[in-house]
Amino acid sequence: MKDLKKYIEGKLAEYLLNTPYYLVELNILPSKKLEVFIDGDQNVRLDQCIKINQYLIEMIDLNSELERDFQIEVSSPGVSRPFNSLKQYQKNLNKMLEITLCDNSVLEGRLNEVKEGEIEILEQIKTKNKNIHKAKTKPHLISFNEIKQSKVLVTF
Repeated sequence: MKDLKKYIEGKLAEYLLNTPYYLVELNILPSKKLEVFIDGDQNVRLDQCIKINQYLIEMIDLNSELERDFQIEVSSPGVSRPFNSLKQYQKNLNKMLEITLCDNSVLEGRLNEVKEGEIEILEQIKTKNKNIHKAKTKPHLISFNEIKQSKVLVTF
């Protein structure tokens, strides 16, 4: 099998086609571990991860060209993993994001709009005036080409 990763991604995309879930990332580690991250419009449930894991085991077992000695781990990406698909931005509309730009500057703001090729956030403007209690925001358009990574900002 020339490109195992592309083969598994293709098979998994077919499997997920008529479901509310989609593949976010697939990694084949040197330790023979297959990491699969899925997401969906709703939260990913444990039973769905188990079904996908079972599908992968059966798909690998049925293909005589594939090595069978893999540890398979299927999960949702969680809040700590950066986004890598347009669907993840759409799912997290109106949530606070931390965005690292290609120049390594970091922006924080509420994801206001997702367009083809760019997003708009309402950037939090930090003020030194202690008498101002309401945080100010300003709209900020960011091209996907400018973004190094984005992830949900967890606040308590």
